[in-house]
Amino acid sequence: MVVSKGSTPLQALGYYIPFITSFINNMRKIEREMIQAIIDRRDWRKANTEVEIYPSFAMIMLHGHEIGKYYFKDSTLLITNCGYETNTTKSRLNALINLSHGGLVGVVQRNFNWFIRYHFNGSYRLFDWDGGWLNVEPSWLASGLA
Repeated sequence: MVVSKGSTPLQALGYYIPFITSFINNMRKIEREMIQAIIDRRDWRKANTEVEIYPSFAMIMLHGHEIGKYYFKDSTLLITNCGYETNTTKSRLNALINLSHGGLVGVVQRNFNWFIRYHFNGSYRLFDWDGGWLNVEPSWLASGLA
């Protein structure tokens, strides 16, 4: 498991350890480090990805473009692709989504179009997404408000 020296124990932050371990171990190293920086609430930068910590949220940037905001108090996540529909952008966004919502929500691409995939009762539903700012909230998606 990825835990930095001096970091707050994950249990104290309300995370269920086996879940965190399984999803962190299945992503790219740069994404594991990005997630760990958010969990540790510390500024971090590597290659094309950056995390800036503010008192109430973490801002995540890719190539200097803001692609996500993660709010610490209620684990609210806002995402955008900034008009860059690349595999790297999608991968970073899915890593962020996994932090706040596990595997229930994800960004997928079908026939060059991007969608938000919401898992519900063993199946999933796709919602059109134009890449603009989106509050990734499963209850909104479940009710069809996306």
